[in-house]
Amino acid sequence: MSSRSPHFRPHLRKDAELDKIIADHPPLAAALKRKPRVVETFDVPDTGGYDRRRDVDDVFIDRHLHEAAPTIEGKAYSVWREALVGHEWLEKLLIQILGYTYEGAHEFASMWENRILKRMGMRPHVYNTALKPFIKRARTETIVRPPPTIDCTPYRGERDPDDQRIMARFKQLGVQDAKPPNAKSKATRPIGPPLNHRLHAKWRGAA
Repeated sequence: MSSRSPHFRPHLRKDAELDKIIADHPPLAAALKRKPRVVETFDVPDTGGYDRRRDVDDVFIDRHLHEAAPTIEGKAYSVWREALVGHEWLEKLLIQILGYTYEGAHEFASMWENRILKRMGMRPHVYNTALKPFIKRARTETIVRPPPTIDCTPYRGERDPDDQRIMARFKQLGVQDAKPPNAKSKATRPIGPPLNHRLHAKWRGAA
């Protein structure tokens, strides 16, 4: 799930910590060097997502975002898309390789995304503002063709009505992962506090 999702990122983690995680885990470092396959033919509520299968390197970008391909701060879609793909890819790898919780993975993925943007000379708050019109979480009726194999972990927040509506819509449309987990999460690194949707939404607007 992209950094535009209303999920709280508590400013507790530092870039040096992310660098150390990558350096200390060769499988993660090796996977980050791979280029995921970018699929842009589906509806993705928060602009980005990823395949739930560990052996499939697919990152999903919302089809309407792809079709509009907006230029942001003078950077073409084909250029700044790297930041969005990078967020989804790192989040997927942290969860599936290292067993991170979604909250921890999302926090570090947001840092990674912003790092890529700044390297390009882009301001994260301008980038996030430009992408807000493409977020579909409050307009679930616009979700008509979701990725059948999208990982639903980011949408399992029971406290968020939008997440509940998205999961119901996914289930209605046959998304494979849109069902309650059968077993306790295998995540072993509960990094950060539980998600606070309102605070994160406020933070994204000021980033």
